[in-house]
Amino acid sequence: MFYFTIFFLIFIRFFYTQTTKGSTMRSFLTVLFSLILAGMFLYQCGGDPIADGDKALAEGKYGQAITYYLEAKKAQPDNPLISEKIARAYMERGLSFFQKRKNINAFRKNFDTGMDNMPDNPSPAFVKEYSRLLYELAMAYHNTKAENKIQEEQYFNETLDNLEEAVYQDETNEAAKTSLAEIKKANFQQMFDKGMTYFKQAKRERNLDLYLAAERSLQKAVSFNEESLDAKKQLKAVRKKTLSIVNMEEMIPFAVADYSYKGKFVLIAFTAINNSGDPHDFDPMKVKLVDKNNNEYVIDKKQTAKYDDGVTKTSMLAIQKRLDGTLAFAVPGKIKIDYIKYEFAEDANIIKYFP
Repeated sequence: MFYFTIFFLIFIRFFYTQTTKGSTMRSFLTVLFSLILAGMFLYQCGGDPIADGDKALAEGKYGQAITYYLEAKKAQPDNPLISEKIARAYMERGLSFFQKRKNINAFRKNFDTGMDNMPDNPSPAFVKEYSRLLYELAMAYHNTKAENKIQEEQYFNETLDNLEEAVYQDETNEAAKTSLAEIKKANFQQMFDKGMTYFKQAKRERNLDLYLAAERSLQKAVSFNEESLDAKKQLKAVRKKTLSIVNMEEMIPFAVADYSYKGKFVLIAFTAINNSGDPHDFDPMKVKLVDKNNNEYVIDKKQTAKYDDGVTKTSMLAIQKRLDGTLAFAVPGKIKIDYIKYEFAEDANIIKYFP
């Protein structure tokens, strides 16, 4: 088609220069020549941007693919498949940057941009690719040398979190499952010893922050080896301390100073602090007990109101203001409580575990 067009243009140009039939014919041929040139331009620019993007993606030209897909999205803004293509192209570009330059920050930035473009209900095909790329991101963190102890812990957590998410998204991702199991096995003893060091130091120095650090490490140790009875025992012991300690790293840190069973109710001596930096409407109905079977229980307003300090109504918590009161939960028998949570925002729960 291309060569035919070139030949036709040469012919027309030759005919145009040779004609002797006056200005009318020349005018006609000038218009025709211009139309053909315009047609060629439109032909070049009027391709399918999705197909062009797919071709660029397959060739590893991720920047071009993103450009094509974004152009396609202008015409079909609500098409989830185009959003998936944009998301994957960004993630693949991040992986490409890491493979060429070992730049973990570029990988993370592109990956996050990809996640921002993901549709709410991605297709199974995309989920599989997403799981694969999560695995690649996890291993990138695993294989990147940290500059200091803080970064070392950050990279370790990123490795675990992304591997766990990769397995969650696709249970057939054997590479992610194998790597996750190997890393947990290799780090169990170190994590357990770290937790015990914090725990002993906390008791010796009466340092509340060290109790919280001990809980984090021992909780990881248990997740690395759920068959370790010693790790579970020590985690239970440290949670007897941390249940009543507010963690000021949280937005709305809270604590349970004490709790008891009274008839069919569990009474909670509750304390919360607004550490969010903005005034906050504290709603006691967003405080929930969760048992070992994942059953949730909200406060019983009638029973809670019987106590002078019972918290039954939403109240404004100013910045750094503290709230203390009693919460009563109706439960079926003496349930085994797993944790108490406050639903601070959508998909943002603040949690305290019971021993």
